Amino acid sequence: MPRATSQLVLHFTIIICCVMVGVIQVSITTSLRDKFRAELAVRRLSNLQSSVLTNQASRSTLTISISVEPGRAAGAGTLASPQRYPLAGE
Repeated sequence: MPRATSQLVLHFTIIICCVMVGVIQVSITTSLRDKFRAELAVRRLSNLQSSVLTNQASRSTLTISISVEPGRAAGAGTLASPQRYPLAGE
């Protein structure tokens, strides 16, 4: 086997190894990113549930104040006397 051929084989082998390392690195990065996103979603959900349970005892009603004057468009409302609506779970 001539010298150039053996060097070409060596170079191609090194290139193939580098490509395989790159593929493995991308796979690991994607896996870790997905795991991080899942953990973040679980943390947000647990924080949201705990804040809802904490706020449920302190707030019992929701106040909404919307009225529309005659002759005005439905989207151009003004504030009026508040109406009370019970929150879910009451």
